[in-house]
Amino acid sequence: MALYTGKEFSDERLLDAAGHILHAYYRAPETCGRLDKKAVIVTGDELLPILELVEKTEEKIPNSVKELFFPLYVDHMCIKIALEEGYNPVLVTMGADYAKADLGWDCGACGFPTCKEFLRFNKDEGGMGSMASGPACAWKVHDHGIAVDYACAAAHELNVENRILSTAGLVSLLLGYIDNVSACWSLALGPQKEVWWYSRPSLKKPCAV
Repeated sequence: MALYTGKEFSDERLLDAAGHILHAYYRAPETCGRLDKKAVIVTGDELLPILELVEKTEEKIPNSVKELFFPLYVDHMCIKIALEEGYNPVLVTMGADYAKADLGWDCGACGFPTCKEFLRFNKDEGGMGSMASGPACAWKVHDHGIAVDYACAAAHELNVENRILSTAGLVSLLLGYIDNVSACWSLALGPQKEVWWYSRPSLKKPCAV
């Protein structure tokens, strides 16, 4: 027989919640059925490179993060303060390749009259899909949006503290946590403290990146 402190135990079992959230992500309905959904779970020591990338950017270009990309700054501080206080957040990072047009529908929603022209432009001049300079296949964006929404809904149903972060998703993409994708979103789970990602502990006291 054993006694567990409830709050600590709930934080330790965030990986269980992440698994159920991924069930919802992979089983989400799709419009076109051609989306190669990928995901990784980032936690523990693997959170440190995310913090380091932000901090090194700030060192090279002072105030670049805090003043030019403030959402990244506050998300960075939420992760940093959680770790400093002994919590271990979990990032369910979900990615897909929006720059792959393999439907042959020639719908024009991407801004090009045909999928062939879309692919030719992406090959010669394209960027990182919707995470940076496009273009992106509208159907892939649509289907991945549904899947990410299902993941968020699962986190809500589990009543796990969470917030979807494009910032951590972009940094995860830059760090190569998921291969062969053009867009990433990170669903932050925990710590099990009320509205951690919305009340923003980083805004309540002066903090240095």
